[in-house]
Amino acid sequence: MIKCYAVKHFYCRTPEAHSSTSFKHQQKGYNCHMTRQSETGKLGEDIAVRFLKKNRYRIVERNYREKWGEIDIIAVSPQKVLVFVEVKAITGPDPYVEPEEHLTRSKLARLQRTAELYANSQEGKLIKRGWRIDLLAITISGENAEVKHYENI
Repeated sequence: MIKCYAVKHFYCRTPEAHSSTSFKHQQKGYNCHMTRQSETGKLGEDIAVRFLKKNRYRIVERNYREKWGEIDIIAVSPQKVLVFVEVKAITGPDPYVEPEEHLTRSKLARLQRTAELYANSQEGKLIKRGWRIDLLAITISGENAEVKHYENI
């Protein structure tokens, strides 16, 4: 179970709402060959980046990969804390499933290991006031999205 230290809600219009042709989707990185799940994930990450930038986070890296895990977004908070962000996105409001429920213990363990190794490699460069792991839980409903921000999970 995830402990909720701080939750911030954010509602926005999805990038899809501003473009209706497949050409515009392809320009934004969406294409017909992506599965619905991977397209939802990419859209969720794009919304997460918009949310973080709106809240004065500086994006350092996206989709950082190691052989044992991946970090969706690496950012620096306004307080100069290095933040590793896991994004979980679902489409449509579902009364039975919340996006937060998709973060499993094994995924969190891999995320912690990857974040720790990344943080150790950045000692003195990016890290000014420590680091933390945040979860952005996004529900995409048509042209709108709801973002819940869980800090320091």
